[in-house]
Amino acid sequence: MQEKLHIGLFLTDIDMQDRISALLMSLGHRSATIDWFSPTDGFDVVFFIADERHLDTFLLNQQEAVWIAIEPEFLEPRFSALLEFGVHDVLLLDNLSSEQVTQVLLRAFHRREVIRKMATHDSLTGSLNAEGFAGHVDQAIGTTKQTGRPFGVCSVDLDQFQKINEEHGYAIANQVLCMVAQRLALLMGGRFSVGRLGGDEFLLLVEDLSDKEELLQALDLVRGSFGHQFELFGKRIYASAYIGAVLYPDIVGTSEELIAQAHEAMVTGKRHKQQVFLYDRSASPWFQMDMAAEIRRALREDEFQLHYQPRIDLKSRQVVGMEALIRWEHPRYGSIPPSDFIYVAENSGMILPLGNWILSRAEQDMAQLERQGMKGLNIAINLSFKQLQDPTFCDGLPRRILNWKSARSQLEFELTETAVLSNPELVKKTLVAISDLGVKISLDDFGTGYSALVHVQEFPISIVKIDKSFVQRMAKDRSALTIVESIIGFAHRLNLEVVGEGIEQPDQLEKLQRMGCEQGQGYLFSKALPLAKFIDYARKANAISSYLSSP
Repeated sequence: MQEKLHIGLFLTDIDMQDRISALLMSLGHRSATIDWFSPTDGFDVVFFIADERHLDTFLLNQQEAVWIAIEPEFLEPRFSALLEFGVHDVLLLDNLSSEQVTQVLLRAFHRREVIRKMATHDSLTGSLNAEGFAGHVDQAIGTTKQTGRPFGVCSVDLDQFQKINEEHGYAIANQVLCMVAQRLALLMGGRFSVGRLGGDEFLLLVEDLSDKEELLQALDLVRGSFGHQFELFGKRIYASAYIGAVLYPDIVGTSEELIAQAHEAMVTGKRHKQQVFLYDRSASPWFQMDMAAEIRRALREDEFQLHYQPRIDLKSRQVVGMEALIRWEHPRYGSIPPSDFIYVAENSGMILPLGNWILSRAEQDMAQLERQGMKGLNIAINLSFKQLQDPTFCDGLPRRILNWKSARSQLEFELTETAVLSNPELVKKTLVAISDLGVKISLDDFGTGYSALVHVQEFPISIVKIDKSFVQRMAKDRSALTIVESIIGFAHRLNLEVVGEGIEQPDQLEKLQRMGCEQGQGYLFSKALPLAKFIDYARKANAISSYLSSP
């Protein structure tokens, strides 16, 4: 609803007010008429019908009104007093029709909206300014107190932006800022509210999260959005960013405090050379250690493990596959989240030996599954964009797959849009080579990028995975439901399989089944499990589903 427009209406012809009200209603504005002070919630146009006895009282108490007098003699003598009181819209009209008065009111609405937007939006990028963004955070705080659903506030600072200014000039640098704002606004299906704090620092608000992991997933998308270039005026410009974030209500405070904490997290991330830094991680002791050296040591000491999240056929309820997810149990600090060490591995070059370890352990575990009689299960392994930027890794991957001991048709590599775009020509060559060997390629977090539909057609992708942020919002967000329906319809027209991620509630499962989604994974079925527990879960789940489906 637009901002409430108060109208002081002084008429001898009361019927005109009714005609104006009817016209406004036909244009989508609800109006109310009062003859004294009374509540006006739910209305965006409020008429004050007053006579000359009450005029001065209204002038003193309704300073935000637009005053309209068909008979100017009521207001003209008090014009200077109106300005002194701060009334900024005074319309002295004579012999106008109700249609003409309505047009004046609509122009007043538009003027009020322009003024409001100027006060809350950045003039360069059109994003929210600091004040406007703080207002959105205030609303998010109120919503979370009602629903219990957390939200994240993020600070995004472009790295070495001054270099872009110096090399390309301020005009192009300003265009890059505008393109960054547009790119951020399109991530996660438009779930981000984007603000600009000033200079090259942006603010992001992502609401209605399920947990910290979903925020980290969102931050990964933001980081990945800087993995490909900006093109304008024939120039290719690369930019990277440091991202700091805070999760509410894990961290509480006012909107200004949350923005300041997100900024502090970004600064801390810069200091530790961490591209993404979550505020509450600053208390984590492992950030005091040399993470890259510890990853190297952990590989030697065999401290990493693979856990497997079951993937379910939504029609038969059989376990048909699994996603391999790395875990690290540090001897001193205990369990370290992948989101805390994967970034370091990517930025330090340790992602290559870590990725090789994942492939080797997955191959060993597949052999173990087959010895246990669990044959025919697919295994999905995530590939990092850093791996796909490395020519040595890309050249060696097909040879590695040729020596894969299990059936290659059971092997699947998951890529994000960022990974696909990291080096398109090299990535496409690699994916075609491994696809020709029978390996499946899936596009992860589908729907959150801004050009993912193009990639499905350009690369040998056979599976799309619907991002869990859409799956989990289907019940209460019609736009999310529409996006999921569209993704499934689009994928099926291209003969692609669809996997729904993050299924946590029975109604989410029911909706995906009804829309024809083939497979799913999420906590409704199981979290990621160590190999032995995965085998036990799969046996029991498949036995139960076989029993239930038998005549």
